[in-house]
Amino acid sequence: MTSCEEDLTKAGGKQSKNFPSQIINNANIIQRDSGFVTLRAKALIIEKYELIDSPYTVARKGIDIQFFDKKKPKVPGTIKAKYARFFDYKQFYEAREM
Repeated sequence: MTSCEEDLTKAGGKQSKNFPSQIINNANIIQRDSGFVTLRAKALIIEKYELIDSPYTVARKGIDIQFFDKKKPKVPGTIKAKYARFFDYKQFYEAREM
């Protein structure tokens, strides 16, 4: 007796996991803390790589981020870049003009 079934739990150990687990098109992200807007971000495409040892999020086609402070809520800090990456484990942003 033969079968065409493949046990994917055994075969998956050597496959690459370096691909996006989430892709967001035309992203418009608002982050709040106790109802106060702390961050607004806009990007054409955001890719999240969560299945690897050091997860990160990348915006390859640019990003526009505004950071808001409760002391000066009407004057945001800004980051505009043609490329940005956020390292989840370090809570660290990298932004570059390319």
